[in-house]
Formats: sequence, structure tokens, C-alpha cells
Amino acid sequence: QLSLYVPKPAALSIEEIRREVDPVQFRLIPAHVTLCREDELTDLPPVRARLRENRLAPVTLRFGGVEVFDGHGLLLPC
Repeated sequence: QLSLYVPKPAALSIEEIRREVDPVQFRLIPAHVTLCREDELTDLPPVRARLRENRLAPVTLRFGGVEVFDGHGLLLPC
């Protein structure tokens, strides 16, 4: 999957919440935003090329309300 990880200084408060609310995911992976799931990355070379071309371009993400999934996961739709 293609993920954007939260920088450590910014992740401190997020990780405190994740440890309490979603300990399963907290143990599996650090605070992140999943940009693409595995099945959405079928043709990797063009994705890599676009990422290299736009690596300095700012990205703004807007999140919706929290949704619970799989009985333990938290999702903020983007």
C-alpha cells in the first residue's frame, strides 16, 4: 500500500489516542494516511514517476468524521 506517515513530532499526540482507542492498529503500523490500497497499485511505474515529479508540491488533505471498521479500526475518510 502507499502510505503517508505522520512526522514523529506531530504524531506524538495522535499515537497517544491510537494506543487507547485502537491498540491493534497501534501495534501494527505508526500513524499514517493510506493513499492507495494494494489493489489500487497495479501499475507502479507511472505512480512512481508522478510522485517523483510532484515531490515538492504541497498536498492538502481534508478529512471527514471518524468511522469504525473491522471492530477496532478507525477511518477518517479523506
